[in-house]
Order: sequence, then C-alpha cells, then structure tokens
Amino acid sequence: MIRTAVSAAALACAFAASASAETTLATIPTQGIGDQPTYVRSCDSKGIGYFYVPGTNSCLRFQGLIRFEPAAGSKLDDTQPLETYQSTSRFTLRVGSTNESDYGPITTMAEARFSHVDGGTLGVRLYRANIGIGDFLFGVEESAFIRATGDLGRVVNTGLVPAGGYSTGQLAYSFKPAEGVKGLVSLEQGSDDYAEVNGEIEGDMPNVVFGLGKDWEDFSLRGALAYDAPNDGAAAKLRVDYRLGGRNGFWGQAAYKTFDDVYAPTDNGGMERQISSFYGTWGGDYAAWGGGTYGLGDKTSANFQVSYDQAQTFAVSANVLFEPIPTLSIIPELTYISYNDKNDYRDGKDAFQAMVRIEKLF
Repeated sequence: MIRTAVSAAALACAFAASASAETTLATIPTQGIGDQPTYVRSCDSKGIGYFYVPGTNSCLRFQGLIRFEPAAGSKLDDTQPLETYQSTSRFTLRVGSTNESDYGPITTMAEARFSHVDGGTLGVRLYRANIGIGDFLFGVEESAFIRATGDLGRVVNTGLVPAGGYSTGQLAYSFKPAEGVKGLVSLEQGSDDYAEVNGEIEGDMPNVVFGLGKDWEDFSLRGALAYDAPNDGAAAKLRVDYRLGGRNGFWGQAAYKTFDDVYAPTDNGGMERQISSFYGTWGGDYAAWGGGTYGLGDKTSANFQVSYDQAQTFAVSANVLFEPIPTLSIIPELTYISYNDKNDYRDGKDAFQAMVRIEKLF
C-alpha cells in the first residue's frame, strides 16, 4: 500500500538528512560583557511567527484559528428547512518546523481540526501531517489536484459543486521546469472522507496526479490531471485567474471526468447521486466555476462564486468580507442552490441560506 511506502520513505529520508546535515540559522550580534559581542540565533528569515528552539537547529511556529458560523434558512445538501438556526464552530491548530540542510529545507507540518456542530462534537480530523525534504513531500497534505490549481473562490460555501477531495496521504515532488512555471507530481492514496464510494485505493496502484501552472504579471494559468485508480479513469481541471490590481480580480475553472456517476437508494425510497471519486466529485462529465473579488475599501471586499455541473446542480454565493484587523474577519454570506437531476430525489428542489462566519487567526 502507498501508506506503508510513504511512511517508510519519509522515515528513511528524515533520519538520513538529520544524520548528515547541519542547520544554518542566521546569527545576530548583540552586546556582550566587556564589549565582546555574543550571538543569538534568529528565525526571522523563515517567515512570520517562527522562533528558535534552544538546544536544537530548528525553527518552530504555532498557528491556528477559531471560527463560529451561525446559519438560517434551509440545508444546502438536502434542501430541508433548518430548525431555528444551525451553528458550527471550529478550532484549528497548526504546528510547523523548518531546518536548513545540504539537501535543502527540511520541514514538518501538522494540522488538527476540532469541530462542533449544533450542540454536539462533530469530531477531530488530522488534516495535515507531513515531512518536506527539499522538493519532496511525504505524508498527509492537500491533494496535488487541489494544490496545483488552488482552491475555489473567497466565499464560505465554495464546495456545493465540489472540485475534488482535499486531505490525503501522498508522496509528492515539486519542480520548476522554466522561469515562472511550477510543476507538481504526486502519488496519492485518496480518502473515503470525501466520497461515498471509490474514494480510497484498495490495491497496489496509487492515484497519480500531475499539475502545471504559470504566472504572468496580471494573469495565471493552472491545470491538473489525475489518474483515478479505483475508477480506472481520469479527471482534469483548468483554471484561469485575471488580476485587475489591488484586491480586484476574476477567475474561472472548468473540469472533466471520464467515468460515470453512481446512484444509491435513500431511506425514503428515492435515489441519490453518490460522490464516487476522490477527484471527479462533481455530477456528470463536466463542471464549471467562476467568481471574483472587488475591493470596497482598505478593510472590506465583496466576493461571489457561481457553480454548475452536468447533473444540473446550480449554486451561487455572495458575501462581504470585513477585516477590522488583519487577523479578524466577519463574513455575512447569502447562498442559493438548485437541483435538477431527474435521477436524484432532490430533482426540482432548491434551497436558500443566510449565514455569518466570524473567524480569528492566531
């Protein structure tokens, strides 16, 4: 299994690197006794929030967020009315470390997400747990199918027409074949957390993802292609971003898959489309997304996103993002979704929801 191969490779490389490489950290002279300078190690060059761990060669950083989301209206997945209102809370903790070595940067990253929904604990998910050695990454991280193109828009309800699964075990390699061009190749396990069937590989053949992107001054073009081993098929995405200056810009993305949808009976006697792939998560063969951001001032912006797939799921979300300080955001959002899949029990139904996200980073 790829899980075993990734773990063994990661451990072997990490031990080899730590045994033969010394971390080089910046040293800053300070005034010592008798005007003799002493030196302290600094991690400022690694990024905001990193600090030196005494007695080691590592820089460490703790990050996270706390989020609260009350919502009213109807449920967006089954169109049923909400009882009074729905509330979701999340606590995310991310811990990262970095060392410099003869093999390039050696990094670790772990992220845990704790969720609470409508008066009960939804659960804890280990979203990231990986080791990076130079251009290689081993462990759990967002799929290269997501990382190659970037996530969808700046609305809260981005995934009503989902564009692929997220967290998965993988062995990935990043490269730069030309100036301004970034590439990514990944062997992945998939996950049943994002699909009802065929989400995770069962045999020895991993999923294979290839991504490529190029940035220009005002324009970006990115694409991703995945071989889906459980479905023995392929899924692909192509994304375009256009920046107008400041925070203003527009983007569009199209996707296509080569395998058929799967439907299963529900408890009420109808049929429901199942997400039957970790990559081709939309309904039908193709899907499209588009959106944009318009700055309304130094601390406020307006965002929208429109989504559609061949199964005739249509969704639109719009919000206003207000950031009174850089680490606090308040986002009131309106969302509408309609279903018109004749094979699904939601055919002809729609839903409307109003919600607010309040989020504090640390």
